[in-house]
Amino acid sequence: MAPPQLSVANLCITPSASECNTNSSESSPLAQETNVRMGLNDTMSFSSGQNVVSHVVHSVVRVEFAHTSSFDFGTQCVGDATGFVVDQHRGYVLTNCHVAGPGPFWGHVVFSDHTKIRCHVTYCDPVHDFAVLRYDTTAVAHLPIICLDLRPELAKTGVEVILVGNDGGEEINVHSGIVSRVDRNVPDYGPGWNDMNTCYGLVNLGAKGGSSGSPVVSKATGAAIGILTSGEPTGAACYFLPLDMPVRALSRIQERKPVSRGDIHCQFLLRSLADCRGLGLSQEEIDTRRASRACFPGLLVAKLVVPNGFSCGKIREGDILLRVNAEIVEDFVRFGDILDSRVGQALELELLRGGVRINAKVKVDDLHRITPNRFVAVAGATFQDLSYQLARSYSVPIAGVHVCDAEGSFFFGKHMNGWIIETLDKQRVGDLDEFLEVMQRIPDNARVLVTYRNLRNRRDLERTTISINRHWPADMKLAVRNDETGLWDFCNIGSPLPPVKPIQRSASTVKIAQWPGLFESFVHVRCTMPVLLDGFPFKHRTAMGLVIDASRGLAVVSRAVVPHEICDITVTIASTVDLRATVLFMHPLHGYTVIRYDPSLVDANIHTAVLCSEPLQIGSKVRFFGFTGDGRTPLHPTTVIDVGLRTFPVDLNAPRNRVVNVSSVSIDSNLAPQCHSGVLLAADGTVRALWLSTLGESIGSGFVSKPFALDTSSLSPVLSAIRHGAIPKLRMLPILLEELNMLTARIMGVSEHWAVKMGTKNRNMLFVVKATTVLDSNRSGLREGDIILELDGKLCTKVSDFDVMYSKGVLYALIVRDGKELALRLTTTAFNDIETDCAVHFCGALLQPPPLVVRQSLRELPSQVYVSFVGSGSPAERHILSPVTFITHVDEQPTRDLDDFVFACSRIRDDTAFRLRVVATDGRTDVIQMRKNNHYFPPKQWSRDRRRAWRCTSITEQHFRV
Repeated sequence: MAPPQLSVANLCITPSASECNTNSSESSPLAQETNVRMGLNDTMSFSSGQNVVSHVVHSVVRVEFAHTSSFDFGTQCVGDATGFVVDQHRGYVLTNCHVAGPGPFWGHVVFSDHTKIRCHVTYCDPVHDFAVLRYDTTAVAHLPIICLDLRPELAKTGVEVILVGNDGGEEINVHSGIVSRVDRNVPDYGPGWNDMNTCYGLVNLGAKGGSSGSPVVSKATGAAIGILTSGEPTGAACYFLPLDMPVRALSRIQERKPVSRGDIHCQFLLRSLADCRGLGLSQEEIDTRRASRACFPGLLVAKLVVPNGFSCGKIREGDILLRVNAEIVEDFVRFGDILDSRVGQALELELLRGGVRINAKVKVDDLHRITPNRFVAVAGATFQDLSYQLARSYSVPIAGVHVCDAEGSFFFGKHMNGWIIETLDKQRVGDLDEFLEVMQRIPDNARVLVTYRNLRNRRDLERTTISINRHWPADMKLAVRNDETGLWDFCNIGSPLPPVKPIQRSASTVKIAQWPGLFESFVHVRCTMPVLLDGFPFKHRTAMGLVIDASRGLAVVSRAVVPHEICDITVTIASTVDLRATVLFMHPLHGYTVIRYDPSLVDANIHTAVLCSEPLQIGSKVRFFGFTGDGRTPLHPTTVIDVGLRTFPVDLNAPRNRVVNVSSVSIDSNLAPQCHSGVLLAADGTVRALWLSTLGESIGSGFVSKPFALDTSSLSPVLSAIRHGAIPKLRMLPILLEELNMLTARIMGVSEHWAVKMGTKNRNMLFVVKATTVLDSNRSGLREGDIILELDGKLCTKVSDFDVMYSKGVLYALIVRDGKELALRLTTTAFNDIETDCAVHFCGALLQPPPLVVRQSLRELPSQVYVSFVGSGSPAERHILSPVTFITHVDEQPTRDLDDFVFACSRIRDDTAFRLRVVATDGRTDVIQMRKNNHYFPPKQWSRDRRRAWRCTSITEQHFRV
């Protein structure tokens, strides 16, 4: 990407990003007349600047916006920017196109007295960086709003200007500078959106994030001469768009006429006469041009011709534009006027190519026609026609189906955007309508072939098979921009076809000579989750699963791959056959999940892994066999170097299911930590331990993967029950264990008698309660610091001695507390009583009862309404509702659980402000003012039906008032 490297989106959205605009004007008779009328003079005194600022501040507004859906070049986000009133009678505000965004917009304008009013997009230019917002003028009838004069002709080099805007999120921030240039080509923002076919102004203002859309005001006249667009992230240079085109568009909008916009699919740059001389312009022509104007900036030169576009084959890169319809055209303003007034017509262009004059006839296309105003959401992803902006940016034809949010079934990995669908289910899809025709014929859960390319690399055609998810969600929704209301209207355009009954297929497995049946005992597991439940940070996970019963189709996989039951699981046999699978059992503490597929649907030599019931010991000789992320399968001998309790620490910034109270095996291997899945094998091929992974602490935007080996002796009782058709209903003591050496135990009150007994078991460790789990019912009876000596009369010398808790409702324990031995009757808790069985989507936030990992991390729960996830571009993100918090009140009404919360929110009307009282995990309380938005974020509920299957339903006010 050529310098200067800027990011418009970052500049306006994040406080740390830079974003700038500038303008200029100089003293002229008209300016002097304006100064007299305003009571100002043309001096540069502080008083003059103060008067101008006090005038401008009543026009400038802070724009609080949210882009609710990824669309075209825009992504879901929230941010603050600036705008200024250009028609106080109709409520028009001028701001940037990258603030309004190409897709659904939800926002407010905030005036100087902090009055906040809902606004919508009236017009967003398809190419240039300006947009017009509109607000309800009756809501600010009490304010002395000033409409700035728009004077693009005053933008000249040397003019002193003032910038008033929301720089750095400070609402009103004033900068001053002098216009350096008004003939600068548009900065290069890199791939994606970019302004073009215009010139920008340059001024050193040093403005940063939040200044986008600020007026660049002449200090002499108080008139706006430009609108800030961007700036150098590492310098003070800022760029502004002159107001010629915004003035034309605004006048058409005020007259309630369409804003015509034309283009010939060619990007031009303003090049100096010296550059044009090198492109073939004669010295005689240069002298003639210079004689016509005192300061001649240059000529328009073709930079990029869109393939298969209207200019393709007629204009070439490097062609100099001399005349249009026999009229000399030397600047973008006149060229733009001609294009906008000749939409659908042909232009006669006179070009200079390598010193030779040529004529070309080029048709003018309608920019609004090649700028998408609709998208389709289906199978977890969103799709649109490829836009002119993206086609120009990547120099590709304006055709194809663009995946603007590659999620769900269409998650291709690697890059998150820029995918173009070539074929779907072996049918070519050239546009969105063809894509919809094919998609409507595909049943739910069908496996189809899709071919696609990425805009960054059009040369390589990629192909894969995907499973079409038409159940989470089932609807296929079409969103169309409504230019009257400024909203995007949604409608359901197709119900899913029922799944086709699968048929049996055959597969051949890979064999290893010295370990027959090893590969045949593994299946590849893919898990896709439509909702980020229990704080799990990923929607897509893959790993290998170990087959524990081939006849019943049972396999065990890490819970870091299948973390909860709201998911679609695909099992691949021998890289040949894909089968759907479901969750059969999840262990709450040991980090593994048992899944089930239909074995009758595959004819393959799948082996049941033989699990050893004897625990590993330090010094045991085993062989490690694992799978790395890049497909390697290391197999090598190793030695067990440690066996003991392992509890993974919790990341309080992003708590998720973690492995606790488990006996983990450590081995001497440098390759094992690189593997996400695997096993430890005995000499006869018996599986001695599973090699699994769990998510560790968060590092930046990613997470550390923590591998561990789970001894099969701890799995055997559970897996044996599952093999015999019983689903274990586990119970648990609500505690976290920690090993305690005998020296510390003696100091804490353990008698010599118990020390001797431990010695006979060849153990110098006891177990102490490190923390207790917060439950809704009474606690088990244990406290932090209790040393557990016996459970049900059995000495507790190893972690497996606590497995008795999984099957009993009451346990009898002998403990040491505060130096005294005590006999306790302990009550266990059923895991089903604390697992997540419901969740609510509200204003973009996912709310649920606190998951087990949160209960393990806190001393008390502020409420049963836990914020597990906050979606991008949502009201929850806009109003800074943070994840990992608890909602205790809605408008001061207590919300003890989700039913209370939904009932309280059902009484709040759409687009109405309300208050949330939230409590963080450290006990800090905050009050958040939020505004409800049911149009883009309708409330939904996830719950289980009578068969314990998850379903998602819409929430209506009437439903929750019953």
